[in-house]
Amino acid sequence: MADFRNVIAFVRNRHVGTLVTPRAFAKLEALADWLPDAMSSYYLECRLTGDHDQVDLMGCIRAWDGGRQNLKDHLLQNRQYRGRRIWESVSDLCVDWSARRSSTHELIPHLWLSFDLDDHSWLNPAPCLLMCLDQSRFPDGRPPRSRMLTARELRLLSDSIFETLLGRPTTKEERATIESCRDSLLPGEQLAHMSVMLSREPIAQKIDISMPTAGVHRYLERVNWTGSLQTLDKLISRLCPEYERVGFQLVIGESLAPTIELELHFDNSNESRERYCVLVDRLSDAGLCAKEYEDDLKRWPGQFRLPSPGNKWPTRWRTWMDVKIVQARNCSVAAKAYLGLAPSTSLF
Repeated sequence: MADFRNVIAFVRNRHVGTLVTPRAFAKLEALADWLPDAMSSYYLECRLTGDHDQVDLMGCIRAWDGGRQNLKDHLLQNRQYRGRRIWESVSDLCVDWSARRSSTHELIPHLWLSFDLDDHSWLNPAPCLLMCLDQSRFPDGRPPRSRMLTARELRLLSDSIFETLLGRPTTKEERATIESCRDSLLPGEQLAHMSVMLSREPIAQKIDISMPTAGVHRYLERVNWTGSLQTLDKLISRLCPEYERVGFQLVIGESLAPTIELELHFDNSNESRERYCVLVDRLSDAGLCAKEYEDDLKRWPGQFRLPSPGNKWPTRWRTWMDVKIVQARNCSVAAKAYLGLAPSTSLF
């Protein structure tokens, strides 16, 4: 875990060029007073065309290594969160997450706080929440079990999340949509996350799926997704035809919304970095990434050592990249880059 000001110092030293403008840095620095010292890794969400004064932030809190307890204590002990509806609902969820035998305690290995830092929200930030559903992410010695939530566990967890964060029960239609997303999965296909976008108007609920790319079309048919499969097939064929596995995010309601967000993750292996550079070129050729951002995007992944302000020893930083490709309800397409970074103290 690292003080967020050290995170900003590292990003400045990485020379991200025009990906993070001076105004975007100012918004990120203003967020520091709202963040707990409980985050193990981060993403900076950068738009690849359009408004580059908005760079959003995601921070991960793990159930282990004191992260869950630190987050709860931080939210309950600081007065700045009191009387703020969204923050109080997040605090309620964190109290429940820390309570043994609660469904959230038993079934959420980590969660992300996500902040939209547009011109209206950055001075009074409020988080969205993204909660991991993959049971293999618990490294705490519990007996091996399936990565997948059972139908009963998913119902208990989604009911608890809706009651705590939204102050209302899951509707019959929402529950049917969520259960369909799970029950339509085949072997090798996985529920990844559930999100509640508290700071959006209207509030949106999303679910993330991970699966082999070849199965995406058939899965979306099984869950009666209302978007354009023909457009999506062309998008995948054009931008990532050789990818064996993808993630995607769907918007939950009485039915599934026609928007879909494809998610591509890249680690620091040579093969992964080569595929990532090819994707950046394809996005640029498709008009989804401004030419001036290509070099900065390609330089981001790697491992680095940098002394943090006031610290004697250097911090080792690991950086990686995710890309999100959004097909909107009107079939327009946009792309975002997620600059991932995680610190760890290193003497060598």
